[in-house]
Amino acid sequence: MPSTRVKITIRPTAEEHELLKNRAAAFGYKSLSQYLINRGLSKGVQIENIDKAKLDKLLFEIRKIGININQIALQLNRGYRNYSHQHLDKTFIELNRILKLLLGE
Repeated sequence: MPSTRVKITIRPTAEEHELLKNRAAAFGYKSLSQYLINRGLSKGVQIENIDKAKLDKLLFEIRKIGININQIALQLNRGYRNYSHQHLDKTFIELNRILKLLLGE
């Protein structure tokens, strides 16, 4: 049985309404209502403002980290043994911590 939709009314100022619409669009929502529902019910950190340039830089850095991990795996698979297990373990633990922060876990 489909759930019944309930209508609610909010009264933002013109500036608040414009800001909400812009944020909904920035997060990829086609509907302001869906944005408000999803953001209001979501768990974790809610990002106030999206700085696209900073987000692009962050994604670039994450890709570089991935490339570095692939290079490490390649070297290990080729038999390279001149490395510190302890240093490598600490690096992977820190990387895992950062990724969890980014994912809001």
